[in-house]
Amino acid sequence: MTNLPKRYRLYIDETGDSAFNRLSNPIHRYFGLLGVWLEQNADAKFTQNLKTFKESIFHETSMPVAFHRKDIINKKGAFGILREAEINQKFNYGLLNLLSNSEFRLICVLIDKKFLWEQYSNPADPYHYCLRAMLDRYCQWLKCRNAVGDVMAEARGKQFDRLLELEYKRFFEENIAYGHEQKRVLTSSSIKFSRKTDHQAGVELADILAYPIKQNMLITAELIEESDPNFSDMLIRAIKGKYHKNERTEEINGYGLVWIPKDVKK
Repeated sequence: MTNLPKRYRLYIDETGDSAFNRLSNPIHRYFGLLGVWLEQNADAKFTQNLKTFKESIFHETSMPVAFHRKDIINKKGAFGILREAEINQKFNYGLLNLLSNSEFRLICVLIDKKFLWEQYSNPADPYHYCLRAMLDRYCQWLKCRNAVGDVMAEARGKQFDRLLELEYKRFFEENIAYGHEQKRVLTSSSIKFSRKTDHQAGVELADILAYPIKQNMLITAELIEESDPNFSDMLIRAIKGKYHKNERTEEINGYGLVWIPKDVKK
């Protein structure tokens, strides 16, 4: 009996805006795309563990709670209870424990929009550059493990989603480097979309991690100053072993942490 290949799903969320505005400001200059992929059994386990964690914090809330980083940081809506120090501490340490004990692989692609603007007369959407870099690495990882997978992104609106779907389809169909392998390991020629209100655990995971990892990359590259060292440092430590890496050298740069271009400068 032939063993079926393991199946994975890559969840994607962006951090920053993709418009070519205010490029002298580091907050707007760099756009990031965060991806996490989980094997289907690990995905189901994470979904259940996230649900259990939410229930332990928001047990008095009647409506389902979707993890959205901005709401968590600003303590908006259901997250208003985090204004209570004891609950906030329970939430923070519970989240760190959930992240450190979950099985997933992580990649963040950061692109310098100023470089694109100066390099090309009509640059493509930064999201699409980052997507291709991420899919190349995801597909190669699947290929090396004789595994297969698909892709789900957070929905951003009809126009953005339509363009992203076309870009993904172009990637899938092009007979370029690794083209045949990409067709073999990707189980669908279409990218899937999920809204925040869908309560898709993998998308919520990507949302939680996207901004702090982007900020950590910028701080490490000395492009910005550190602003929230305490919890951010703990979060980065909690996911330290999750990054996609070169299995032989254990190198993360260029694998789990990707810059476009490679030699980003201030």
